Amino acid sequence: MTLFATALAVNALILCVYSKRPLHILQLNNYRSGEYFAHLWREKRKFVPEFAVSAGGAAAALAFYLLFPKHEIGFYSIGLSPYFSAAIGLTLKTLLVKTKKPPVFTARLKRLYGIHCASIVLLHALYIALSFIFSFQFSVFSSYILVPCTLFALPPLAALSALAAAPVENRINRRFILAARRKLDTMPDLIRIGITGSFGKTSVKNFLAAMLAGTFKVCASPASFNTPLGLAKTVNENLKPDDRILIAEMGARKVGDIRELCALIRPQYGILNIVGVQHLATFKTEKNILRAKYELIEGLAPPALAVFNCDGEKTALLYERYSGEKRAVGGAPVHAKARDRDDSYGRYDLSYKNVRTTAEGSSFTLRYGEQNIRCATRLLGEHNVSNLCAAAALALELGVPASAIAEAVKTVAPVPHRLELIRSGGGVTVIDDAYNSNPDGFRAAVYVLSRFAGGRRILITPGFAEMGAKTREENRNAGACAVSGADILLALGSGGSDLADGWLSANGAADGVFVLPDLNAAAEWIKRNARAGDAVLFENDIPDF
Repeated sequence: MTLFATALAVNALILCVYSKRPLHILQLNNYRSGEYFAHLWREKRKFVPEFAVSAGGAAAALAFYLLFPKHEIGFYSIGLSPYFSAAIGLTLKTLLVKTKKPPVFTARLKRLYGIHCASIVLLHALYIALSFIFSFQFSVFSSYILVPCTLFALPPLAALSALAAAPVENRINRRFILAARRKLDTMPDLIRIGITGSFGKTSVKNFLAAMLAGTFKVCASPASFNTPLGLAKTVNENLKPDDRILIAEMGARKVGDIRELCALIRPQYGILNIVGVQHLATFKTEKNILRAKYELIEGLAPPALAVFNCDGEKTALLYERYSGEKRAVGGAPVHAKARDRDDSYGRYDLSYKNVRTTAEGSSFTLRYGEQNIRCATRLLGEHNVSNLCAAAALALELGVPASAIAEAVKTVAPVPHRLELIRSGGGVTVIDDAYNSNPDGFRAAVYVLSRFAGGRRILITPGFAEMGAKTREENRNAGACAVSGADILLALGSGGSDLADGWLSANGAADGVFVLPDLNAAAEWIKRNARAGDAVLFENDIPDF
């Protein structure tokens, strides 16, 4: 019996260590069980090792039991040794693998980890106790079935642990958000700006902060802190008493998310950047996306000035709906595709034209009233010109001189992982656009890749993963789009076959598309095949799990 109890204790230890993986995935999905399970289902192929270890371990242990049916219970623990060996090996491999987005051991994750490990220990202790109550045969037989299966059961157990922790976490979150609200109440003269859209939110936020910095003391939410807790953390820890402007990026995955953020920040100014198809897995419909993004405009407090980036057709429709004080920005007439037509001037409060894009950056002219502001930037792609235009419109409204706008455009740095240009060794140029993408952003990135000359243009992408029922269709469309800017497509993961189908349907070269299992395989392909002069675009986030 001692050996049996020891085996269960070893299993509990293995599970506690391995739990870092499902808890990390839970954190990446904002501790939302629906998104967490959707992620697990979407990436189910990556969980084959856990299933193999559980099923193989159970089969091996059961075979041992059938061969030696009359020995004492402790002896049967030896039959679990194949499972333990495989589970320990898998755990060590998981711990040694370096992830692109490592877990952040916040106080919340530490609490959840503690609850989760306590649950694992309690379940194993309960099982040992039950083995004294029930028959010998039941204890042995059930251990051979249940113990190996516990590894594969970890993901749902992690979700249950999060559910158990939810009441405590909700109370802590409410106190944290209430502290941010009280702090904002002490700063009635603070200018508060909210920014949202389907893509470009972080870029517009950073561009606007750079344009305002020479005139005002500015606090902007860092990185992609665009949730209630992220913005509360920004206010509580970063906002200084003498700051004049607060810029809050506002993200959403369902209707009501931005309304909640507006209730906290109470923005007087808002920028609605381009709205498109994104996160359909959680929004369900495009109509819900429009409703969610428009919550920023509905939530503006006096004086309530809204800037709309009308380069997006859906944003232009929302501009027409709003009856308050508003500004329209863009580079072409509403709904028109031509970018450099003369009649674009006069249609917007701020517009741009004469755009010249290269592999080194862009140049363009902003028009604001009677002013023509010639600008140059090292940012890649015309869509970044559009983002700069949206930021410039509000900066000018807040009194920033045109000369300061032009200087900020000249010096502003690319946002990490958003068309970030990296000169690697061996003469290969890497374009890092690995942050979450959507169809509009994908097309913009492919156009940027098309501007590179002198070598082959290689696109590495897993396609889209959060498009719900439209995922396969959008991945085929992405594969077809890739033909316009890439010579070679490395299509990764579960969306790889659909990307390849789209590539071939658009007459992409059959020997120019490769379906690979993951980013590691793509890195090996690049290592073996890339040549000096090649440009490699990493498009869309490639999940670790």
